[in-house]
Amino acid sequence: MQKKALLVCICVYNDNGLRQGGNMHSRDLIKDLKKQGCYFVRHGKGDHQIWYSPKTGKKFVVPHPKKEVAIGTLRSIQKSAGLL
Repeated sequence: MQKKALLVCICVYNDNGLRQGGNMHSRDLIKDLKKQGCYFVRHGKGDHQIWYSPKTGKKFVVPHPKKEVAIGTLRSIQKSAGLL
């Protein structure tokens, strides 16, 4: 008899309608950043992009393309962008 695993993802959204908690695909993160007024500045080293948030006046690095951005990296980016 084969065992099957069930993967459940619980997504929590904040007041801005942005996803929080758990890992996020970099493509979805970039969509959220654009929705909040952040914009692409330039390419960084390797697969990294430099973005700017007019809300905080900070530049920050977004790894792209990346299937999943780790939770600590995601929270750091959201904090720099003024989304948290």
